[in-house]
Amino acid sequence: MKLLNEDAVTILKWVITILITGFIAQFGKKLANFIIDKTRERKSLRAMTNPKKKEIDNKNGNNENNQEAKNQEKLLKAQKKIEKEKQKQIKKMAKAQEKAAKKQNKE
Repeated sequence: MKLLNEDAVTILKWVITILITGFIAQFGKKLANFIIDKTRERKSLRAMTNPKKKEIDNKNGNNENNQEAKNQEKLLKAQKKIEKEKQKQIKKMAKAQEKAAKKQNKE
């Protein structure tokens, strides 16, 4: 009878230990899911509010469009430079004409 009593106590201890372990594991799983959800939420908020990250993604994803935009910028700069040189030449010619006119008036 003593042996049966000891076996029952041992079995009861194991059952209680397994139930407690399951209880702790369930809360651990809930906690892990909670932490994962919070992390995903923070990442999505950062992605929405961080324009630099979007620019980097756009640059990496659209190399052809990016190269085309750079080429257009270079073309615009070259056109502005040519226009500026033309304005300088016009100004230079006008100044030379004024100088010639002054010289003729002196004579």
